[in-house]
Amino acid sequence: MSDKDSPQSASEHLKLEGNELYKKNAFSQAYKKYSEAIQHDDKNAVLYCNRAACSLGLNRFMDASTDARKATELNPGYAKAWGRLAKAQMMLNSPARAVDSWKRAIATLPIENLTPMEEKLRTQYKDELGTAQAKATENTDNPEVLRANVAATEQDQLPWNVASKLISDLTRTNTAGSSAWIINYAYTNWTNAITGMKQGKEVYVEPQGKSYMGDLRVIEGFSNAMTADSRVFHISESDFMEMYNKQMVFEMCYRKAWDRSGARDIMVEAPKRLEAEGWSSVRPALSLTVRAWIMRGFFEDVLHKSVDVALEYFTSALELLQWGSQRWKDVPYDVKGNVFQPTFIRAVKSIRLNSYMKAYMLDPGNNTKYSLKILLDGANELIAETNIMRGQQDSQGDAGFYLAFYCYPLGKAHALRGFYYQHTGFLLREATGMTTEVRLLYTLGAEAYRRTTQYIPDDDEYHVWFLHCAFHLQFEAGAPIKDLLESLDQIHAKMPGMKKIWGIYMRMNMDQRNRELQADMKLRDDLHEAIASGQIRQHDLGKVMYKPGSEP
Repeated sequence: MSDKDSPQSASEHLKLEGNELYKKNAFSQAYKKYSEAIQHDDKNAVLYCNRAACSLGLNRFMDASTDARKATELNPGYAKAWGRLAKAQMMLNSPARAVDSWKRAIATLPIENLTPMEEKLRTQYKDELGTAQAKATENTDNPEVLRANVAATEQDQLPWNVASKLISDLTRTNTAGSSAWIINYAYTNWTNAITGMKQGKEVYVEPQGKSYMGDLRVIEGFSNAMTADSRVFHISESDFMEMYNKQMVFEMCYRKAWDRSGARDIMVEAPKRLEAEGWSSVRPALSLTVRAWIMRGFFEDVLHKSVDVALEYFTSALELLQWGSQRWKDVPYDVKGNVFQPTFIRAVKSIRLNSYMKAYMLDPGNNTKYSLKILLDGANELIAETNIMRGQQDSQGDAGFYLAFYCYPLGKAHALRGFYYQHTGFLLREATGMTTEVRLLYTLGAEAYRRTTQYIPDDDEYHVWFLHCAFHLQFEAGAPIKDLLESLDQIHAKMPGMKKIWGIYMRMNMDQRNRELQADMKLRDDLHEAIASGQIRQHDLGKVMYKPGSEP
């Protein structure tokens, strides 16, 4: 074989092609070139480091972390690899790990006689180290505890406690359309996981020494609860995070899960392990890896308000599930695992889309990296899939499960359609003013928000809020007074039933929503008073009423 045809020569050629693509910010194409190069030379640290740079450019921080770490393993003295690992760790909200990586990056540089480039890197790395150290100091696991804000006399008003008291009557009257079912289903999974986690304990075993013994179904329970209804998340135990972290390490070690790999790396490694060890090893490892990512996503969102990091974990979980579903489509679920069930994947899709919507709200507009069109396409796909599956599902089973994995994903998908039309209208209005096209978008948005109420029970705060969103768009578009009043009357009629279950939850977590709903009710009262006093007469009800600032 000539040098020209050697694996190293082929690898170098592909690397150079990747470099040119990277310079053009063609990160996806460059990633593929480096991947092809790695197939020829899988011990080349530069290739992994370059591929990590592509993943950073694509906002795929878990994959970037995997490749950068691989580069440091192949070449511990590779400063740029340590730097890229640190960047990925910072983007994954792991500043303590980033501090270690930045220190390693600095330590690999010469102490004296530095080149201008090395001087520049040292200065940059020291600045980045300072930022990571500051972030590590402030980024403590000290969440706002839900129950800490509730007086002892109000504990029985928490949604799951109210729901548990309603279940017997709902069962007796064969009433499936209540949010009590879904929050009770989620809470049952949550409390079972808490109970299992509290049973874990450290033990001393010869000859290994200190070890941990516990229930292997805890992370499964937490993730089942959160995929059913994330509003169940609350912490009443002061040592929750300490217990949770010990539990996670225990299950990860026992199940041999992928704790430091991104989705793309696992797509390569899982088939190899399957061939070597079989499904008894791969099934629990894949399941726990996905569930751990889902839980990490929720923690980043709820505890740290890091929506972009949460989105990364949810995206990685969904990609791995979709890949596995296709690769092993003929393998029974009891062999490959329940995480590949359509209901579970659909729940993850819904969670990811909701996270994507939150990310857009933090960075809205025409120049955002978050596309409204992606939201619309995702919502339409979810609606199509769920409608097909609903036709195959017997709703006479577990009402909580049916609501959580069929009805609510459908309702939320229609709400995402409403969000798309609403914010597309906002952007167009900023550019052109209030036009017929803007009003059409608002009308379509209102219709989509109203559609959600066909799937979400009317005693759920979601139901009332989406009615408010529909009303808001009607008002913006300039709807007849009678239509606006009809919408306000619907919201008013649903408020007592909703507050019975969700009143204290909204009071504690949703001040802005409460204020907007109160404003709705005041407008309703004012309109009815105006009608009663004769200020608004019968023939006026057909007249258009515009929200201030929305007039033509």
